[in-house]
Amino acid sequence: MLYGIDNAQLAERPEIRLGDKIYPVDNRMSVFVNITKELRERGEDESELTVILRNALGEKACAEIAAQDLPFPIMRRLVVLAMAAVQGIAEDEAERRFQHEASAN
Repeated sequence: MLYGIDNAQLAERPEIRLGDKIYPVDNRMSVFVNITKELRERGEDESELTVILRNALGEKACAEIAAQDLPFPIMRRLVVLAMAAVQGIAEDEAERRFQHEASAN
């Protein structure tokens, strides 16, 4: 029996729509590892939200989103969506994990 992953699956990138803008999410393993590492090592002046969005969406998209000064509940949901996309899980599962992480800290 042969199991495989085709080229189309290798090239797929999830996206998040924020208003009229669509942001591609970098869901490579290296990005997930970097998010985890930076969350452990981050300084007091950088929020978890910024670390996750900067890694998942890139510097430019993160700055563009930050400049919008969105309401906190929207930013929090955006982070949950980004982590869902990076991990390839449903939004509700990402929300459960986010809640679990927050209560553990």
